[in-house]
Amino acid sequence: GVIDHVEAGRAFSRLAEAAVAELLPHVTRDFATRHGPPPGNARRGTGDAGTERGGQDGNMTKVHFRIAERRDAGQLNTALAALSADIGDEHRATGADLAEAGWGAQPVFRAQLAEAEGALVGAALYSPVYSTARGCVVVYVADLWIAATQRGSGLGRKMLREVMRDAAQMWDARWIKLTVYDTSPAARRFYDRLGFQPAHGSTEMYLDEAGCAALGGDA
Repeated sequence: GVIDHVEAGRAFSRLAEAAVAELLPHVTRDFATRHGPPPGNARRGTGDAGTERGGQDGNMTKVHFRIAERRDAGQLNTALAALSADIGDEHRATGADLAEAGWGAQPVFRAQLAEAEGALVGAALYSPVYSTARGCVVVYVADLWIAATQRGSGLGRKMLREVMRDAAQMWDARWIKLTVYDTSPAARRFYDRLGFQPAHGSTEMYLDEAGCAALGGDA
């Protein structure tokens, strides 16, 4: 039979969406091969951890989670450097720095990776902190990077789930702590939806390298 212009438009729209869904993983993989992982969603915060499906606009790309290994230090640093650039933050770390800090004689962090179609689409770097106020280990998520192709897919929540699962197994962690920049309102809304609560009555403070060196001097 003959369809009207409205139904024809819908049919063409469905055809276009199907074509994009089919081509997007191949374009993303080719881009990552040529230029590295695409910039991600700014959220500054060994073995198979599981598999999920996700992607934009119903693109059911299989996402594979795993704990990062020393051989992943380079691509992990590339992803976190993209995060730093996205939020206008300084990034001094190198792949060699991460390899030593994460897999040297005294590892100080663990990292979770998410991969889809052979490309890195998510990364999280985290460490344990013992809280006497909470009476338990709190896992501090220093960095959470989500590839642009996975925005809105729920991957951020899944990454935090995998982080918490690993932290609970490794350190018996029961809380998550992270930092949200004032210049990242979208990230703040994301964490608000997950139930995160802002800290009140305290200020985050740092002492730089020169200040730390000065602690060893005479008073």
